[in-house]
Amino acid sequence: MYKEENKNIARKSVLKAAIEALTLCRKDSTLAPKDYIRKVKAFYRKDESDPRAFIVDELSEETIIRWEEFYDSVIQDRTARSIKVAYLSGPNPENDLTEMTDMGLLPENIWAFESDAKIYNEAVISALSSKFPFIKLIKANVGDFFEVSPQKFDLIYLDFCGPLP
Repeated sequence: MYKEENKNIARKSVLKAAIEALTLCRKDSTLAPKDYIRKVKAFYRKDESDPRAFIVDELSEETIIRWEEFYDSVIQDRTARSIKVAYLSGPNPENDLTEMTDMGLLPENIWAFESDAKIYNEAVISALSSKFPFIKLIKANVGDFFEVSPQKFDLIYLDFCGPLP
């Protein structure tokens, strides 16, 4: 387990904020709110002399409703149990895994990645002797994995020191 209290505080804070953004505050975490198209149309219709007012008049109620239905289909309510996470494991994958499961994530939805062969072996030994011997521990660079795998993740947790390659 990590002994650095600052690292433990940072991990807990970052994960809590990410999980809340994906669950409790999901509708506030989108690039555009559900009513965005309606607001844009109303904004430009205020000034009839603005040429964009004529453009937004072409935006039909049917099109707006289709946008809102699409929004609802993409931005579904989520719980922590349904979030799928990818993270860099390091030699002790159970450190982050414990924190994530304590926040309600299912261990079955958490994927750990380690590209260094020696550290991967340490991680396997560490995981097998932990309460998470069934962890999905992938011996691959996470970027390489994304290029060849159809897996989608809700949260990609990068906890490392140093530059990205």
